Formats: sequence, C-alpha cells, structure tokens
Amino acid sequence: RAQPTAAEATVRTHANGHSTPGFALSDFVATAERWGGRGAPDAVAPTVRLTSPASGSTVSGYVDVTAEAGDNVGVVDVGIYIGSTRMIGLTKRSETTWGARIWTRSAQTPNGTYSVTARALDAAGNVGVSSPIQVTVKN
Repeated sequence: RAQPTAAEATVRTHANGHSTPGFALSDFVATAERWGGRGAPDAVAPTVRLTSPASGSTVSGYVDVTAEAGDNVGVVDVGIYIGSTRMIGLTKRSETTWGARIWTRSAQTPNGTYSVTARALDAAGNVGVSSPIQVTVKN
C-alpha cells in the first residue's frame, strides 16, 4: 500500500564505517515520520460483529464460528469470549472475516446457555467488543 516517495537514493558511508541512505526528495522525511508513529495516535477501536452461530442457537460437536471485524488501520486479532474468558482466537479468512471451527465437547463448555462476545484488537491496542449473543451447548 505504501508508494515510494524518493526519486533517487544514494548510499553514504559514515566516518564510523557504516552506510546510511541519502534520499533526493524531502517528502521522504514526512513519510518516515508518519510511518514512525510521530503523527496522531490511533484512538479508534475496531468494530466487530458475531455472524455465526446465530443468537439463540443450540450447538453441539463441531461448530463454525465467524465474525466480521474492521478498523480504520487494521485488525490484528479477533477472539471469542464467554464472559471475560477467551475461549479461542479466530483465523483471518478475508479482509473483514475471521473464523474457526470449534469443538464444544470440552470441559470449558459443559451443557448450558452462554453469553458469547467477540473482541477485536488493532495494532495500537484498541479493543472493540461485539454485542453478546446467547448460545446453548447441548452435547
């Protein structure tokens, strides 16, 4: 996504013996400052929504869990939570879709009804939380 900004580059040798690049266009400095984080910090939390299973579903065995997540810069992680406990991290399937196939027959998910949320994290550490869905596990 980054476009080159220097029309020409040279390599200079310092008196200390190491080489440093020299760039022909001054806008390289502005670009480097943006990349280096000197601009305004990212304060926008990602958005996330559970898309599968549907709220009110009864599940057993293997279940496909999917979420849609987006951010002004980029989402780096999406996890599924029951309460404050992270149950599983989802795998990025497309630019906005994250998912996993989970096994419900475990000590972590005995039969019962659970309030499930997804949490998305961006590179700046901002967290977005989905609206909860209710899922009943019946194995």
